Amino acid sequence: SQTVNLRAFAQRRTAEQRIKGEYVLNYDETDGEETRNNHRVTVDWDRFITDRFFWSPVSAEYYKDKFRNIDHRFSLGPAVGYQIVDTAETSWSVRGGPAYTQTWFDQVEAAEDDSVSSAALFGGTRIDHQLTGDIDLWYDYRFLLASRDTGGYSHRMEFGSSFDIFGDLDLRASYIWDHISDPGTDDVGNT
Repeated sequence: SQTVNLRAFAQRRTAEQRIKGEYVLNYDETDGEETRNNHRVTVDWDRFITDRFFWSPVSAEYYKDKFRNIDHRFSLGPAVGYQIVDTAETSWSVRGGPAYTQTWFDQVEAAEDDSVSSAALFGGTRIDHQLTGDIDLWYDYRFLLASRDTGGYSHRMEFGSSFDIFGDLDLRASYIWDHISDPGTDDVGNT
């Protein structure tokens, strides 16, 4: 059995802007058979209008999940947002806006398109809280509301914590719930 869970996160913040990028990989193989294989990349570029209000000229997400029949899904759109709390211990923001999404399916039924696109609406919230000097908690929720052909309603919810072990080494644990309301049907009729 092999299991790989990988997360990379980078952020650059100034008084005028914030750029965030994240990559998440989940892979599992049991008895020589792949049972999970998904990748997600998100990028947000926020430009602060005031110390609380911001707009995002770019909010993008790439998603790939073999077991949900998604060869590739790309979503891109602008957003507006509000920084509800911004202290040394706690950060909480909300965002949302229109988007364009396109989904390429791994397998499709005969005579069906293997690529569909639609207008969409997306939004989300993120809370980061430093519980103690060594323990951090976070909650991240994102949703995408698109046409049924491109997957319908999908969301990603994550709750996690990190514990400082020593220096820059952290131990992290998180719970992730991904949901797609209308996954595509493959070439043999399985959804």
